[in-house]
Amino acid sequence: MQHGRDFNRRGIELTETYNRGAIALHWITAALILANLLLGLSMVALPVSPRKLHWYLFHKSIGVTVFLLTSLRLAWRAMRPHPAPVPMPSWQRRSAAVSHVQRLALGCGLSTIELPAFSAMRLL
Repeated sequence: MQHGRDFNRRGIELTETYNRGAIALHWITAALILANLLLGLSMVALPVSPRKLHWYLFHKSIGVTVFLLTSLRLAWRAMRPHPAPVPMPSWQRRSAAVSHVQRLALGCGLSTIELPAFSAMRLL
């Protein structure tokens, strides 16, 4: 801490809140994930038809967009400082860390399922 300011390990000054770009990327990604989940669940009951294939392509396009936005979020996070941690009880900090790891594991798990499926669909 220098002159009342907080710095991260790389010497970048920490901010009070996330900036508007990071917040926008977060909520756009969240909305697309929710839309894709609802679209995917609604497609299950549809019979195989050109309409279902159209929706399937739309579902894949949203998935690719989420992947690209997430990559952009990671790059944004690497270049911009994140807010200083807020004071909280240790149990809450541990719970946040566990849920963060679970979310990342779920995302990685879905990616390992989706990428081979995406590659196989390109062959059809």
